[in-house]
Amino acid sequence: SVSKLIATDKAHDSRPIGDIAPFPGKLVSEGGVLFASSTSQWDKPATHANVLTKLGGQIHTGRDKEPWIAVKLPKHATISGVVIVPHPHGANWNRLNDLQLQVSETGKADDWHNAGSLTGKCTKREIRIDLGAEQPKALYVRIIRPGVQEVLHVDGIFVYGTPAA
Repeated sequence: SVSKLIATDKAHDSRPIGDIAPFPGKLVSEGGVLFASSTSQWDKPATHANVLTKLGGQIHTGRDKEPWIAVKLPKHATISGVVIVPHPHGANWNRLNDLQLQVSETGKADDWHNAGSLTGKCTKREIRIDLGAEQPKALYVRIIRPGVQEVLHVDGIFVYGTPAA
């Protein structure tokens, strides 16, 4: 909420996302709310709202066991795909290795379901997870690094699909 009160030119960290090829449907995450397993001194809460827009922002967890970042969508949606944009410095991309994408209808601890993943190493600044075949329905989408003690650091999370009527 605080990040929405700050002027975009003041909240942006001069790291625009650029063009992203969308998945089918609409960008259903814009206007959503970000949550994370923790925060750190490198986190920039004033830019959190921009993580869900093409402006880009920054969200940075602390070094957690199984760190995660979740998006509460503005409304339920059928998800066709998710694009995750890591920090631009390639030396940090390993923080997203073996990333798991999960969805939930409620956001409760026992309601998360695996929907897709990045198997192996993150080698570029755009991670694309195609959910066109599964098309899960969700109100929450999260990325998680299972089984590791690490940080998550991303500049953009874009969820595409069809919003509920």
